[in-house]
Amino acid sequence: MLFDTRSTQAAEASLDALWLKTQVISNNMANVDTPGFKAKSVSFAQVLEGVNGRADPDAVQQRTQQMQENNSDGRYNSTLQGPVYRTTVSTATESSVRIDGNNVSLEEQQSELWKTYAQYSYLLDRISGHYGAISTAITNMKG
Repeated sequence: MLFDTRSTQAAEASLDALWLKTQVISNNMANVDTPGFKAKSVSFAQVLEGVNGRADPDAVQQRTQQMQENNSDGRYNSTLQGPVYRTTVSTATESSVRIDGNNVSLEEQQSELWKTYAQYSYLLDRISGHYGAISTAITNMKG
């Protein structure tokens, strides 16, 4: 399908991960004064077709199950091609910034939020440009 490519799947997964990261950072910042609160972080990885060429067995099993479920009507679902992306949220327990056990550094969280915002904005601009080019091509074909 024209709009369902590996790059659009990766972009969609990236936007979802960046949105989750924004929510986690916001939660960290909201709990900067909560005693004992531990900051959380988000990581995002391509787990099926990694750089090292090795597949994550859990991701392969998940993909296989998705294919079986989505192919129950006998039609192939092209959205299942390509890599699987996984976003994980983890809690930083190894350090404490303050004596009350809270390890949220407001400066670090603000910096991370800005970086995430910039990445999200850049990705949205790229996606908009991609679909804008497709729209222009379709419009020019009609005329």
